Amino acid sequence: MCMDIIDLMGQILKQSEYEGRFTLDEVLHYSSVHSLTGIGVSGEGAHAFYLVLYGGEPDGAILVDEKGTLFGDAAVLHLTGGETFDLSRVSPPVIEALVSRCRVFEKSHLKKNGRLDIPTIGTPIRQRVGILCLTV
Repeated sequence: MCMDIIDLMGQILKQSEYEGRFTLDEVLHYSSVHSLTGIGVSGEGAHAFYLVLYGGEPDGAILVDEKGTLFGDAAVLHLTGGETFDLSRVSPPVIEALVSRCRVFEKSHLKKNGRLDIPTIGTPIRQRVGILCLTV
């Protein structure tokens, strides 16, 4: 099964237009600015992550490794944020077919890989050891 997916993705990518190499954050930014429809690939061979983009949005994900294959949200949860992706443009009908099988429903997992920077508002309060100060 894993080799079938890898072979299928390889065939799709052979017929696509290469855009460049990007980090996860760069892929998300670049694809949204250029309304890109395509696939970002991180890794190769039997260990690969495919990020499927439609109209600039990360709509699908596939993770293939030695343990098996994960699709959609389950695949996205395995991203570390340090991956680099080879990004390629792919025709919309092909992407629509892929997304229907590996849809990402919770896209917040992709944005900064679930890590959000909490802004500090106002002046910092003096903190002491053993006291938890949380300002919302």
